[in-house]
Amino acid sequence: MQPPATPPAPMRLGHAPSPDPNATNAFAKVSVALLAGTLVLGLNASITAVIFGHLAWAQLRRVPQRGRGLALTGIIGGYVMTAVWFVVGFVLIALVILWPYLLWGLAEG
Repeated sequence: MQPPATPPAPMRLGHAPSPDPNATNAFAKVSVALLAGTLVLGLNASITAVIFGHLAWAQLRRVPQRGRGLALTGIIGGYVMTAVWFVVGFVLIALVILWPYLLWGLAEG
């Protein structure tokens, strides 16, 4: 007869393994990558960079990892590029609306 098997170690529900403190936060990296691609990808990338920057900042407050500077860069740069895209959009819409008036005004004067 075989001896009874030892029971497995109890599972700790709700506890994830602690991340490596020397690793850089993945959300912070994604935030900066999206910020770098904002000129190509447009307004959606800058808004997403802000979101991922805030997610990274919240994680870094709870978990000892590197990447606070990257998260802050994504947040601030994302807000700046979002404002830039709104200004560019406003100027383009204004030019489209005012273009006939600008042409007729120059032709008459």
